[in-house]
Amino acid sequence: MHSKAKSSPKIQLGSTASYIDALSHENLFWRMTAQRLLVEKKDSSAVARLAELSAGKAPAALHALWAIDGLGATASQRSVIEKALKHEDAAVRKAAIQILARHRWTDKQVLSSGVLQEKDPNTRLAAFVAMADVPASDTLGRVLYAISKEPVIKEDQWLAKGLYAAAAHHRKGFIAAFMAEHPGFGTDAPKPADRSGIAVNDNNWKTMRLPQYFEMAGLNIDGIVWFRTVVDVPADAAGKAATLSLGPIDDSDETFVNGVSVGRTEKKWGEPRKYAIRAGVLKAGRNVIAVKVTDTGGGGGIYGRQEGLFLEAGGKKIPWRATGNMKWKESLTEMA
Repeated sequence: MHSKAKSSPKIQLGSTASYIDALSHENLFWRMTAQRLLVEKKDSSAVARLAELSAGKAPAALHALWAIDGLGATASQRSVIEKALKHEDAAVRKAAIQILARHRWTDKQVLSSGVLQEKDPNTRLAAFVAMADVPASDTLGRVLYAISKEPVIKEDQWLAKGLYAAAAHHRKGFIAAFMAEHPGFGTDAPKPADRSGIAVNDNNWKTMRLPQYFEMAGLNIDGIVWFRTVVDVPADAAGKAATLSLGPIDDSDETFVNGVSVGRTEKKWGEPRKYAIRAGVLKAGRNVIAVKVTDTGGGGGIYGRQEGLFLEAGGKKIPWRATGNMKWKESLTEMA
């Protein structure tokens, strides 16, 4: 015995009421089609019915919100979307966040809405990402710093990355809050007057074995990390032109030798770095190499092969320290 096929939805072309009814259909295709037709029709009289639907059950409420947005959110319609921030369904709350962020949401409105404390992780991630569309705010930056200390943020890499993106946009307040809790932090970090880091006291810096990604070494961040090491140059190679090989770096770097910038590469994570050092930079004995690595997402760091880390001077290849270790320090104050 064959089961009876379900009948197709009865959508009457040109009928606003028919389109609204179809937003509740069990088939996603028909719901999306109805939503599109409503927006294309530009019938503002539909907004009242859509507002009622947005307070009801998902998925109809979800489509109703996007239809309202497509028809153009006026002040009264905005209040409908704000009410959806308290909807029982997380997908509806997420849509409301995404819509409001594109309509000049203010920091006061964000904080009063409570979306940054959203219980559903996926919806909370959307709230963090949406903060990049909200005008930069010192207040939001300070709130985001407080949130960054929550255990759930530290344990969830996606929430952490989303919050980092939000903090980068509201960085002034975020950094101010951090510095208020950590006075003196970064006083030994490279300053604009010494971008090379040559005069930095790195006695308290941590050590990382290279080459490898940050994450493989337990450093789960996106941002700026400075690396420093020392290479001993024989007297017969001092003062001569040379070549520094770093292998590939994910994503960008600027590299210094004895305080002199010898090369810079932007967002070419797969490209091996090989920089020319002009005559007169190297000296006999101790030479400082400093590398500013900027990771914008995913894996990051100096990640090639051990044999790719060397200084070639006077016809000789001088490998970096046999252990492959370099001192490193995260540079929060240069967060982009």
